Amino acid sequence: MSILHVEFQEGWTGEPVALVVNGEVRFHGSPRTRTQIGFAESVTVEADEAAVLELEGPEGTRTELPVHEPGEAWLGLSREDDGSIRVIEQSTPFGYV
Repeated sequence: MSILHVEFQEGWTGEPVALVVNGEVRFHGSPRTRTQIGFAESVTVEADEAAVLELEGPEGTRTELPVHEPGEAWLGLSREDDGSIRVIEQSTPFGYV
């Protein structure tokens, strides 16, 4: 089992999103970035090693989120100006100031 810390970072403006793990919605919210720190919201989910993570966004967009770290991983999700999602994966927590 993996523990995934999914952190909504830059570019979130309050539109509804859902985090889906193997077809099951594990989080539904409307993250809004606090520009002073580049952080909006976080959620922690457990998933098996071969889990498929997807982010359902505004207007029905769906983005598959790659996970490569076994065990515990932190995924930083930023929404770009064109609506695409940039994913940063690391094995240690993100630092916010």
